[in-house]
Amino acid sequence: MISFFPFLPYLFHIRRIVVLVVVMSLPCITMAQATHPGDKQNRLSEKVSEELGKVRSLVDAKNWDGAVSAIDLIMKSVPSDGFDYAQLCVYKFQYLLNKESYTDAIEPLESAVRLNERINCFPKPVEADLLLSLAWLYYQDFFAKDRTPEQQKQSVTKAAEYAQTFFKKNLKAPTPENRALYATILYQLSTIAASKEEKIGLLKKARKEVEEMLYMSARPKEAHIQLLVSIVKQEGDNVAAAEYLELLAKLNPSNKSYWQQLVGTYLEIAAEKANDPRKAFENSVRAILTVERAQANGFLNSSRENFNLVGLYMNIQQYERAAELMESGLRKGTIESEQKNWVYLAESYRQINKEFKAIEILREASRLFPQAGSLHYMIAQYYALLEKEDLAYKSGIKAIEVGNIERTGQVYAALAYWAYDLRKYDEALAAVNKALEYPESKEDPQLPRLRTAIFEAIKVRNFRRGDEPDSSTKPEEFVSPDNKKQA
Repeated sequence: MISFFPFLPYLFHIRRIVVLVVVMSLPCITMAQATHPGDKQNRLSEKVSEELGKVRSLVDAKNWDGAVSAIDLIMKSVPSDGFDYAQLCVYKFQYLLNKESYTDAIEPLESAVRLNERINCFPKPVEADLLLSLAWLYYQDFFAKDRTPEQQKQSVTKAAEYAQTFFKKNLKAPTPENRALYATILYQLSTIAASKEEKIGLLKKARKEVEEMLYMSARPKEAHIQLLVSIVKQEGDNVAAAEYLELLAKLNPSNKSYWQQLVGTYLEIAAEKANDPRKAFENSVRAILTVERAQANGFLNSSRENFNLVGLYMNIQQYERAAELMESGLRKGTIESEQKNWVYLAESYRQINKEFKAIEILREASRLFPQAGSLHYMIAQYYALLEKEDLAYKSGIKAIEVGNIERTGQVYAALAYWAYDLRKYDEALAAVNKALEYPESKEDPQLPRLRTAIFEAIKVRNFRRGDEPDSSTKPEEFVSPDNKKQA
């Protein structure tokens, strides 16, 4: 999901609006002359113009707090239902905007807009611009600190209302930036919608605004496409999101986040198509190709990302390619030389029936991690798959000697089976008795049967040798003659 603070540069657009409405450098100013039929011409009174002249030094010094205080004093001396008051509200809004007090700037601007609704004191183009500025301020208020969910809802709802009013009163065709702001407000409003139906409706409306705006642009702006990605993601339309992210990656291939989001989106589509193996495979491949395209542009090539690429190949069962990338990365240092990564490499080779290569890799890993008995146990298991129980047994013994094994009981159980197959009955019985000392083995119903089988085999062997043990001896009590001698 794209996370961004949409259209912060719009702040400068608002400031340009205000500069057009109120020329700060002139102490005695007038509003823009009416340029449309029916617009009423208004001018500041001489008294207010004179008082504003005293504010000029504060404005030149960028002393916005002082300027706001001075405006407040002037506002107290004029009627609150006339043009002077409306114009002073716009001044106050401007100074608060300059000091980035966006929430505080709402009240004077809203007062000016409401007063204009009653006495029609501003030309229509100015009125439209002030409505748009108010929509933007309420949108910013949504992100203000310490806002409760209810306050956030009120702010973004107000932003949407003023944006709609702006479009109704604006005499010109809306600019892409204006439509993008409106779509952004609708999108944000959808995130706190009371119902699923309301959310879907808002997202649909926002998407229409942005798509129509993009179709009118020869070269769409990245920020507008980002907004569209956010909208379609919220709609759950990952296919469309991938198309727009592809466009973003084409427009700006040096933006790492576009590649990351595109990979993630293709993987999301693959997961959604889990019931359609062909579609799932296609999108998994698209994710892989996107990583490789990003790497060709110098991105997604960290150790972790290189390892993730190996995982993507393993997910689609391309084990040979996964093994090639993993081994190359481990040897070149582009993938961390960690024990688990060497294990993944060995497993990749085992998946393509290269068990001896897998054993070779594990032996190399055991030299790099000499305290890891689990590596020797894996070697033992691979030998067992090759039906080489003698080598499996030796590697299992090595695993016990080295230690650091997660489930030691399993290793002893495996040793018991291998020793039994090799007719090393005394070793097998000792191993199975040891295995049953561990909690994970006590729940295995096969081990008691194995122990009984081993004991019976020992009885037969000893009978043939003429040194059968006492028939009252139980398997768990039995100690072989060799062990007695050692004792």
